[in-house]
Amino acid sequence: MIKIKQAFQWFKDHDQKGVQWRALEDVKMKPEEIKQAEYMNTIIDEYTAQGYTLSVRQLYYQLVARAYMENTEKNYTDISKIVTKYRMAGLIDWSVIEDRGRVPHVTYYANSVSERLQDALYSFEVDRQLKQDSRIEVWCEKDALTGILKPVTEYYHVPLLVNKGFGSATAIYQGAERFKKAIREGQDCVLIYLGDHDPSGLNMIEEDIPERLTEFELPNIQIKHIALTMEQIHRYKPPKNPAKDSDTRFKNYKKEHGVYSWEVDALKPELLDSLLRQEIESSMDMSVFKEMLGYEQGLRTELEYIIECQKEIEMSI
Repeated sequence: MIKIKQAFQWFKDHDQKGVQWRALEDVKMKPEEIKQAEYMNTIIDEYTAQGYTLSVRQLYYQLVARAYMENTEKNYTDISKIVTKYRMAGLIDWSVIEDRGRVPHVTYYANSVSERLQDALYSFEVDRQLKQDSRIEVWCEKDALTGILKPVTEYYHVPLLVNKGFGSATAIYQGAERFKKAIREGQDCVLIYLGDHDPSGLNMIEEDIPERLTEFELPNIQIKHIALTMEQIHRYKPPKNPAKDSDTRFKNYKKEHGVYSWEVDALKPELLDSLLRQEIESSMDMSVFKEMLGYEQGLRTELEYIIECQKEIEMSI
């Protein structure tokens, strides 16, 4: 058994940066647990270097994909507990794993006008879909993908709707209203969708969403299902799960796809990023998009001048 202080020294020797240590005298680690933490950190470092923060489930799927363990519900439950233990012990940095379902709501404040203007400068952007022939949205079944998809959709100013399963009536209605507004302004509408390959996941994209948009008088929305497809399953071989036979759609799913299902968040983050960027750019006029970026930068320069003037006023008071 290896005590935490010994584990702490191991990480110092291996030049692990930025880890928030919590050296608990009464916690003991087995040598194989230290090795497991090292392997997890290798995966985490790989994705951190690319700018991604993983969820526990995504880390687990990477362990499965690399043949470190089998894909079972028990193994996922065990990994969830192990990751918590390692974080408490200081073997995994707290900042590299995120819980996307529990985000605090923090009240914004600024202590001066120039500080508020500076914050406005950081967030100042124009509508980057303005003047495009099409208005794009991205809808996703899995909340776990928010951290991967959001940086992409924010860059292109594409709304991201995470339904967490079947979309609520409110979410579908509000999405329909956004599409109607775009149509009134002369734009076509494109809906890019990502979801699991299982009985309910396929039903969402093949039947549920098209039917519900039709109910809101939008029968001709272009829907692009970019993940997870059977072609991608054959190509990238994500871990499989038994499809839920309790799902009312299981019988029809089994006839076409068999008894296994696959989760979209098992795909590598960089692959999902690439798939989404390519699809968005194929639906946009990128020359117009670059023009909007130039226009935006011009306005930001104006705002920088205003901030400097405001700072001079505050210094003179």
